[in-house]
Amino acid sequence: MLQHREPGDDEDTALAAANLASHENRIDDVLVLLEDWRSFSDVGRMQALSTIGAQLLRHDRAQEAGEAHESAVRSDPNAQGSVFGEWLGVQSLVHLARARARTGDALGAAAALEAGSARTLRSGLEPTAQDIAAWAANAGAGTLHVAVGADDGIVIHVDPSGDALAIDLPHGRRVMARAIERLRQALQSGDRERAKSLARECSDTLIPAPIAERLLQAPEEARLLLLLHGVLEALPVATLTVNDHELDGRWTPHVLPGLPAARPGDAMVSNAMRW
Repeated sequence: MLQHREPGDDEDTALAAANLASHENRIDDVLVLLEDWRSFSDVGRMQALSTIGAQLLRHDRAQEAGEAHESAVRSDPNAQGSVFGEWLGVQSLVHLARARARTGDALGAAAALEAGSARTLRSGLEPTAQDIAAWAANAGAGTLHVAVGADDGIVIHVDPSGDALAIDLPHGRRVMARAIERLRQALQSGDRERAKSLARECSDTLIPAPIAERLLQAPEEARLLLLLHGVLEALPVATLTVNDHELDGRWTPHVLPGLPAARPGDAMVSNAMRW
């Protein structure tokens, strides 16, 4: 039976009921319970839009899902900081990128990830799909964008021609945080074999075979721009491998918190990120 929100129900009640309905994959209930999301608090609106978007995406309504997640990201009350908290914010970015990728716009998916990350470093300016393509063309191996949210993640490779491929990642923040912590502990203790094994697990998860195949098409020592978001910022990148090739040996990786506000060769915007 379709569930309705009573006029007296408060925001928390509606969000809790919608969360339960979402877990039970009852999209009609979710949409009814959260139909008044515009009247919610800042955080409530973000949570409601993220929940709506996740349900729409689950039901293959990618275009509508993208619109919901775009609104969630735009609802960030701390727009000059990181996106409204890693737990909800990065997952919303992952959902937004996934929605764009499922509509056939993987390059736009990469732009969505970067537009919602490291905002203070660009004075509020957002990179476009054309900006992403320009930076990929400037690097011999392109750009690699990886984000892990609360539940799962996404990896997107943009090659120098501007062609992009997006692949869903199965693990969320907790799993990857534990994996990274174990890897760092093995490195600190000098246990090389364990560190090598753990690094391979992280590599295989974050750089799946179709992405690895694309990277291997680049010349040796080609520059690769790596943009890691969420818990992945703590990842020891030098330990990663791609089909038995050391990432830091086969390519020349550059790890960035976000893309600058200008394209390669353009003058930097005042007060924006410089490097």
